[in-house]
Amino acid sequence: MASNADFNLSSHNKAQKLIERFGDKQFDYMGDHMRDLPVWEASNLSILVNVSERVIKNTQHLNTLILSQKN
Repeated sequence: MASNADFNLSSHNKAQKLIERFGDKQFDYMGDHMRDLPVWEASNLSILVNVSERVIKNTQHLNTLILSQKN
């Protein structure tokens, strides 16, 4: 799965494609930006990598694993 000239596979679009492929809450997702929030919300485990305090705060309602945080 990838973006192309006609379709941006990010945010809500990526979440929908992953749900179609694997099912709601049937995949884990690793990301680093607020645009990943819709995907994390659809995932079983939200893996946060090199994220800001803002991302951590906005994902507290999710099942998260924080691998690294920006200083």
